[in-house]
Amino acid sequence: MTYTHLTTNELTIIAHSFVQKLKAYRVAQMINRCAETVLSCHWLNSLISTTKLPRGGRLIPLLGALSAQLVVTGELFTGCLNVASSASMSVPGKRHPNGYVERRGKAGQLGRSIHERAKDFPHYATEFGHLEADTVQGKKHQGAVMTLTERQSKVEIVLNVHEKTADAINQHLSQWLRKFPRYFFKSITFDNGKEFAGWREIANQFDLHTYFAEVGAPNQRGLNENNNGLLRRDGLTKQLDFRNLPDELVTQLMSKRNNLPRKSLGYRTPYEVFMSYVTDEQLFSF
Repeated sequence: MTYTHLTTNELTIIAHSFVQKLKAYRVAQMINRCAETVLSCHWLNSLISTTKLPRGGRLIPLLGALSAQLVVTGELFTGCLNVASSASMSVPGKRHPNGYVERRGKAGQLGRSIHERAKDFPHYATEFGHLEADTVQGKKHQGAVMTLTERQSKVEIVLNVHEKTADAINQHLSQWLRKFPRYFFKSITFDNGKEFAGWREIANQFDLHTYFAEVGAPNQRGLNENNNGLLRRDGLTKQLDFRNLPDELVTQLMSKRNNLPRKSLGYRTPYEVFMSYVTDEQLFSF
């Protein structure tokens, strides 16, 4: 079994760790991977055990012995690798750690920073009525749906906007917000996509506080991102063209997700928790 997601340098370090009998978590810290990834390379042990090591078990002679046996992504281990430099080099394709903020390029903040939200709403973590918003794109970025997640109830709202444009987003979001009493929702935290460039119109029309997560930091809208992944698994795959997505399919997927009991909600459904925050007076005004 080959591990194409590990670089040659990383496999070299892992092989050396087996020789030196280092702990998996120590090696994981060196290559910036999880311990399970290191442990999954147990097949290296069998190669090492059948290879006669030079005195001292040094890494460079070890690689010379393994290079004739070990095949990774169709290529042999060749040459000697510098462990010191490999441990510090970045891993291509590896995601950024939580809390990372993109500083490169010309990407900028569309509106108010997410850090101002804590000042406006000191009890944000326990208050009902705060939404996180994003878009989910279809095949070849053609078409999109807009998703909104209420933080306390974890209700997922999917708006079939068809096109990923500011006009389409504002039109469908405005139609949806009109169904609720004024001040029912307190804030919306958007992604920094250009489709949310018309946020001022929504903020002024419904008197909503609007904030934007930092560029390149989707973890600041973690609940919304997680629910988007669940929608992908439920049927909104990347192979679909969202420009002609049936409203019935969107409604069905949204209903399935909101009526599924969740452990984090005490095994209640998101819909049940959402309705528990709705007063009788507000219910009559819907």
